[in-house]
Amino acid sequence: MTAQTQTPMATTEVRGQRKVRLGTVIADKMNKTVIVQVGTSRAHRLYKKTLQQR
Repeated sequence: MTAQTQTPMATTEVRGQRKVRLGTVIADKMNKTVIVQVGTSRAHRLYKKTLQQR
């Protein structure tokens, strides 16, 4: 009675393209820490005024 363990085949999954975002560096006080503000604007649903989202 020998139990054979089957290892699953390595599947190559295709990843989608990553979203690229532009931002402004707010602070870089420490060596490895950077704070970046990424802002997007969208229209208000009712009034159609442009709003800034953080």
